[in-house]
Amino acid sequence: MTDPDTGQLMGAMTDLQAAQARRLLESTGQPVTFAPLDAPHTMHEPMAQQYVDMITGWIKTLP
Repeated sequence: MTDPDTGQLMGAMTDLQAAQARRLLESTGQPVTFAPLDAPHTMHEPMAQQYVDMITGWIKTLP
C-alpha cells in the first residue's frame, strides 16, 4: 500500500488486512502479538538496533 500523498510504500498490507490476518491466526488458537512501530517498511536499515531488539524479543518468546 502506498501513501496517496507521497507515493511512499506504507507497508505490505493495509491495517484492515493486518487485522483480518490477526483474527484468522487467533481463531486457530495461535498467540498473536501486535507491536505498532513508528518506522519505515524497511526499518532494518535505518533503525537497525530497534529491528534487532524487536526480533530478539520475539525469539525469546519461542518455545
